[in-house]
Amino acid sequence: GLPEAIGSGGVVLDYDAPLADWVAVVRRLWTDSQEYGRLSAAARAFSERPELDPAGQFATFFSMLERATRQPSRQAA
Repeated sequence: GLPEAIGSGGVVLDYDAPLADWVAVVRRLWTDSQEYGRLSAAARAFSERPELDPAGQFATFFSMLERATRQPSRQAA
């Protein structure tokens, strides 16, 4: 996954990382309750950012559409 998509609430590995790396991460999350709790709390906080609020996203999207409709149209080249 992209670091920007998961923030500090996850672990980023290369898709082609050795299997041992993947196993180590899963094992750590499975056996280390403090690490799991820390990452879980960070993931929840990251997911609750104001910019991810659906109402805010729709408002921003529709505001951008409204501004776009007020710009003069251009002919395709």
